[in-house]
Amino acid sequence: MALRRVFVDHVDDQEAHAEGPTAHHLARVVRLCEGEEVELSDGRRLFLAHVAKADFRRVEFVIDQELPAISSGPEVTLQIAVFQ
Repeated sequence: MALRRVFVDHVDDQEAHAEGPTAHHLARVVRLCEGEEVELSDGRRLFLAHVAKADFRRVEFVIDQELPAISSGPEVTLQIAVFQ
């Protein structure tokens, strides 16, 4: 099964967290459990992490390792043909 990808605002050296509506969504809707592995991203980097604590107010993650950056896809050129 593929890992869930979670986006957070800030990642410290070895930990990260989500609060507020994001934490509520992760804990109550997605139902993340303690010990569950996730891919964690701050928008620039990607990490492998696991859930240290999950409740509806705050979800805490512990960083296990930084994953290699995802390269962008191939360059695409769009051309339009005009008909009369």
